[in-house]
Amino acid sequence: MTLLVLAAISGQELAFPASAVAELVHLPRLARLPTQPPVLAGVLLLRGRVVPVARLDRLLGLPDARFGPWAVVIVLSRPPPLPWAVAVERAVDVTEAERLEPAPAGLSYNDCVGWSWPSPGGAVPVLEPARLLDRGQCRALEAFHDEAERRRREWCGDGV
Repeated sequence: MTLLVLAAISGQELAFPASAVAELVHLPRLARLPTQPPVLAGVLLLRGRVVPVARLDRLLGLPDARFGPWAVVIVLSRPPPLPWAVAVERAVDVTEAERLEPAPAGLSYNDCVGWSWPSPGGAVPVLEPARLLDRGQCRALEAFHDEAERRRREWCGDGV
């Protein structure tokens, strides 16, 4: 059995392995930095840690999502080593998948899909967080995180 976190973005239902999800947070108002790339929605301060939040729709090359009152941030536990998250339109469910199948040809979402879950409503792509960012993007995210953390310390001090 594999535990999956189901989410919706740009009219698509996608899943993450629960083992890759640290937590779900209702999408708060995010701080934006002038140096952030368009793929980032901003940064979130979560229990004193700066967490860059990427827009999953833009990472996957999907049409722009509409983030309403049900929008959620999925904080990923890996990779890179620093905390980061993706914004989705809504969390759908947490479910146990009895089996996963290899992703069908053509269901790649920028080669981020490793598996497919044959759910009763149709095949659900299971994203592999390790494939969401390439090495260069991981380095850029780390540099952005460091800059956001420096700004946080400059504005708020270390006690926040």
